[in-house]
Amino acid sequence: MTEQDTLKKLWAALLPTVAMPSDRQFFFWLQGYSAEVVRHGILRAAKKNLRMNSRMCPEHALRYAACCMSSFSARQNATLERLVEKTISECEGQTP
Repeated sequence: MTEQDTLKKLWAALLPTVAMPSDRQFFFWLQGYSAEVVRHGILRAAKKNLRMNSRMCPEHALRYAACCMSSFSARQNATLERLVEKTISECEGQTP
């Protein structure tokens, strides 16, 4: 099973009342983000859909998921940058 198939299965399980995004949309998401980030976006959209009593329209769910993916990815990148900077600074402080 491909990553795309796995993510589509997750969407169908968690957002059964919301139309499935197109294969093309999943392809674009996976071109820009890791499967973990796309999964996070789907989970967040599912959580919001529950808060809205399963009444999210497909466009809202898709846009919300994409926004969550973008935010999550940015946080991951910022955390990674801080970790790299910390490691570099620790290495520079050591004497050979």
